Amino acid sequence: MRRSLSRLNLRMGAFVRVCVCFCAFAVAWSGGAAHAQRFGGISSGLVNLGDVLLPNTTQLTLGIGPNYLPDYIGSDDYDFGVDGNIFIRFNNYATVSNEGADFNILGLSDFELGPSIDLVGGRNDDRNPALEGLGDIGRSLEIGVYGKARIRDVYTARVQYRCGLTGHDGDTIVVRLNRLLYRSANERLSVAGGVRWFWGDKDYIRAFFGVDEEQSAASGLAVTEPDGSTRDLRLSFAAQWRVRDRWAFNAYTGYSALVGNAASAQIVNDFGTRHQFGVGANLTYTFDLELPHR
Repeated sequence: MRRSLSRLNLRMGAFVRVCVCFCAFAVAWSGGAAHAQRFGGISSGLVNLGDVLLPNTTQLTLGIGPNYLPDYIGSDDYDFGVDGNIFIRFNNYATVSNEGADFNILGLSDFELGPSIDLVGGRNDDRNPALEGLGDIGRSLEIGVYGKARIRDVYTARVQYRCGLTGHDGDTIVVRLNRLLYRSANERLSVAGGVRWFWGDKDYIRAFFGVDEEQSAASGLAVTEPDGSTRDLRLSFAAQWRVRDRWAFNAYTGYSALVGNAASAQIVNDFGTRHQFGVGANLTYTFDLELPHR
């Protein structure tokens, strides 16, 4: 009888953990899409630290705090906002964050390869007067593949290709290199830095930086049909102070330089700037979701 009850408790515990992870996955998609609209994902400070610091266990990290970001990619107007962050790791098999979900089909800790999916925020033309008449860009469901390597527990290198099925309908390639810059002896304070290269094809660049004839008539901007190119280069830093075992304070900052056809767009050259900055902070709590062993 006791053994049966013990098994039932284990199964119920596992069921609850799976439900929590499923709900968190949905929140990650909606939260990630909301903040991706503002600064191309640069506000996701947990990505730098999460790649390097979180062990290969099943954990859920939730956080919230303020940020200060451009109101669209290429804008020189900044707004304060609320930054909700999430990071889930399902051992070596899957990772969910504000920048999407990755599924590691290899199951290895130092090298990952598999499908990648995200729901990326679009852009509303009422967000800034410079966008008036350009119309809205809807949310984009992106699917693709990724590969990531972890080197000596200090470096992480990642390559990602995704194609948009909705919204911008374009293809993107993102290459990242992150490095753990400092970690205190008691492992309470950690600092990481990273660089990123972002490329978009013709459909992606035209959606966010081009102007067709209908948009030109509504906005007064000249018709432009740019080809695919590098969108930006980014440098970012994040710091984490573990207040207690499960509580942590995170701060991050980043700089992106728009280049190529994105930098020459009228909404950037005439009404915005190619130099983009972002800062933010949040308080996080980590749940241990490791499934119990029988």
